[in-house]
Order: sequence, then structure tokens, then C-alpha cells
Amino acid sequence: MGAVDRADHYCASYGFMRKSLKWWRKVFFWLLEVAVVNSYILFKHNQTDKTIRHLKYRQNLIRQLVGSQRHIAQRPGRCSSLDEEERLTKKPHFIEQLTRNNTKDCAVCRDRKTPGMRRKTVYCCNTCTRKPGLHPGDCFEKYHTKTIYR
Repeated sequence: MGAVDRADHYCASYGFMRKSLKWWRKVFFWLLEVAVVNSYILFKHNQTDKTIRHLKYRQNLIRQLVGSQRHIAQRPGRCSSLDEEERLTKKPHFIEQLTRNNTKDCAVCRDRKTPGMRRKTVYCCNTCTRKPGLHPGDCFEKYHTKTIYR
């Protein structure tokens, strides 16, 4: 198998080409793929221990490029156990008024499924990372003291 066939094989093995109507995106991803394959070939050529496989090389390359910049986006949904640990700590939580007539659904007393029960508030907890909307008083206290607050 010639060098061009081997390079094409590497490009096709773990390709990440995506459908796109923009021609320049296809060219960009193809050039990126060729650059990764070329770097792997050069790495294998200069390396004395040639046991590293192509997939392992790609995984290491991605880890090195991304590094500590990896950010996992939070999806809306149920609160995680991390959120529960944060809100039930004994550290002081402070309520804050939202700016410019912004409103949020109250995390404790809202009920989006029942018409007319979507209770809104202009206050939120400034200490919690999710900044949940809470009514001052009973809702704020329930949210920060009870495990099941609804």
C-alpha cells in the first residue's frame, strides 16, 4: 500500500466531515483532517516507539488542544445533586432584585402545567450559581432549607 493510500485510509477512518451547503466549510474540515493525518505520520516517523495507534494519537491531540478550556454546557432540566449541595449549605444566601423589570419563575411555587399558576418574581438568590427566581420570605426559606422544596 502506497503512502497516498495510507493517508487516504487515515483520513477516512475517523473523518469528521459534515454536510454543509457552504463549500468553504467542507474545504476547511478537509484541510483540518489532512493536517491531523500529516501530523500523525510525522509523529510516527520521528517516534522511536511506534506502538501508538491513530485513534489514541487523535484523542491525545484533542486533549492537548482543548486542555483546561473544556466547558460542559448546562442543559435545562432537573437540578443536579451539586445544586442541592450548594443550596443546602450553611453559608449565607442573599436575595437580590433583578434589574430593569426582568422577571423569573419562582423555583418553589411555580406550576407551569396548571394555567394561571406560573408565578413570577423579580427576586433571585445571588449566591446560588443557577440564580433561581424566589419570592422573599417563605419561598426563599423553603428553597434553602428543605431537600424537596415543592
